[in-house]
Amino acid sequence: MEAWPVGKKHQFDIKVVKGLKSKTAGQNHLLQLMVVRPLAYRPSKSSKLLYRKPAYLICTDNEMDPQEMLQCYIYRWEIEVNICDEKTVVGCGQAQVRNQHSVANVPAFVSAMYAFLQVASIRAFKHNGN
Repeated sequence: MEAWPVGKKHQFDIKVVKGLKSKTAGQNHLLQLMVVRPLAYRPSKSSKLLYRKPAYLICTDNEMDPQEMLQCYIYRWEIEVNICDEKTVVGCGQAQVRNQHSVANVPAFVSAMYAFLQVASIRAFKHNGN
């Protein structure tokens, strides 16, 4: 199956099992499980191929398309990394403001400014997804 992590197509080997039941999800609710084989990588050109651990995805929508499920997982991971960067690099959520309106607006403003910095970086350095 093809998906788009980090700006280019990758082939993923997956296995999907549908119609699973879980005590925590309830007896009438069916789940599907997707096992994603990890991509191979080399730390250097002369080293052998290494693999990370497989990903196990559980979806509460038993009818969801596996392609869509995998792509949503990849997007979710990129969003999590972005949020981590905003908190650690830019300091989102650490503003020292006392006005009630400012408390609500500063995190959105910092996130927007971080997005502008990302777009400016792409335009300035002409990133092509690498």
